[in-house]
Amino acid sequence: MYPPRAVNLFCLAILCVLVSCGDETSIGVPGDLSIQKSPTNSGDNQTDTVFATLAPLRVLVTRGSVPAAGVSVSWSFSPSDSGTAPGQSTTDASGIAALAVRYAYVGTHTIQASVSDAVGSPVSFTIAVTPGRPILRIVSGNNQSDTANARLAADYVVQVSDNHANALSGIIVDWAVTAGGGSITPTRSTTDQSGYATARYTLGADTGSQTVTATASALPDVPRTTFTASAFRFSARALAFADDSGGIYTINSNGTGFTPLNLSGRLFQPTWSPDGSKIASRGDSSDAGVHVMNADGTHLVRLTTQVDGSPAWSPDGSRITFVRSGQIQIMNADGTNVVQLTNDTAAASDPAWSPNGTVIAFARSGNIYVMNADGTNPLAITTWDPLCGSCGTPADGQPAWSPDGSRIVFRRVHPACQLCSGYYSDLLIVNADGSGETTLFSGNARCYGGGIYYNCPTFSYSPAWSPDDLWIAFASSNDCADWGDECALDVHLQVISVDGRRTAQVYSGTADAPSWRP
Repeated sequence: MYPPRAVNLFCLAILCVLVSCGDETSIGVPGDLSIQKSPTNSGDNQTDTVFATLAPLRVLVTRGSVPAAGVSVSWSFSPSDSGTAPGQSTTDASGIAALAVRYAYVGTHTIQASVSDAVGSPVSFTIAVTPGRPILRIVSGNNQSDTANARLAADYVVQVSDNHANALSGIIVDWAVTAGGGSITPTRSTTDQSGYATARYTLGADTGSQTVTATASALPDVPRTTFTASAFRFSARALAFADDSGGIYTINSNGTGFTPLNLSGRLFQPTWSPDGSKIASRGDSSDAGVHVMNADGTHLVRLTTQVDGSPAWSPDGSRITFVRSGQIQIMNADGTNVVQLTNDTAAASDPAWSPNGTVIAFARSGNIYVMNADGTNPLAITTWDPLCGSCGTPADGQPAWSPDGSRIVFRRVHPACQLCSGYYSDLLIVNADGSGETTLFSGNARCYGGGIYYNCPTFSYSPAWSPDDLWIAFASSNDCADWGDECALDVHLQVISVDGRRTAQVYSGTADAPSWRP
């Protein structure tokens, strides 16, 4: 038998073995780190709109079965388009690490929480992000104008997005004509990946405003938007013009009603009086001066006897401006009381009254000027830098006012610095204060001769703005005709829509200085 002391020592040894095989944590020995979603309020599987701040995502980190405080948790995003930057958070005394997130883009997103060497890492969360408030907006095609029954040049395009500019694809857009009687094709379209939907509109027979409404009926609050177009009929208003021999004619702007008024062969630059009852013109060198006749060509009266030209009526018809010896003059409509308005070493030309009668536009030194109707305060509204150096200086001239007096159309002559001789000219429009200059009609065409293409283009001149603000008439010739090639133009009197998109031939013979009948 063992003595009692030996038995006690043996039992103590057995007890120590048993204790050493038990739970390490019970005596402070560390266990493995592990990470999992928080058992409560983890934030997983949330759904909200873009840019909404979601409930925090929460993970629990433990060491063995004990919450682990002060552990760094790394967060990452897939795809990496979160409104919250990836970063770090640290567990609190309960072993919880949290991150508040928001997303800028629609879709399903994954967030991962990671702890280095932790069991269960990474932990994945899924977030569904839905669009914000839907919006239907016009992209292009609004506010076009054309003749009645014409198909508009630009399609109607809308975009469906949310209020955070996220494009919404696969959305049905319904198109409906709401005024004007035109047709829209298709009547239903679906947005593409950019959120765009497109339709084509053909104007109806009604003149004036025509509207089409686009509607996304399946979306909340039913967003819609409306396109507006303007339809007009081609004007048959009369134009007066002169041919190269000095005969005066009238013709309707649709090409009908050609009528000779004066075939004396000595009158040029016809211009209608504001009431349409008379036509002023200039004579040739054998019969110099400003002349006035009735609108039917009868009762021709010579008002001045010097070499005067470029007559222009005041809006009330009481006075006429004209050019004498390079200076602008003004006189009563019966030829009395001639007064010189300009007095400059540089020659002035092409006077044109503003519709309200307070301002006169004219050309001088290659630029367009405006001045008060009494000749004071001349101001250049166009400026020119020569494009071709030794080839010559470009020149602006022949201004004509829009009916509301806000804009001026004019001719710009360019020196021809190519292989062809001569010049070419454009028609431009500028605001009355000199801003917003745009090209209405470009004369820089190409011509073919001797196996080579040349820049021998159109010479456009004498623009005249129609009283209905729809068309600009102008005279035109083309140096290409000298080459005898197929691109030569034989159009000498044309009209162009004010937006520059449509042109039409009025008269194919020689024509100059068109003037619209009021």
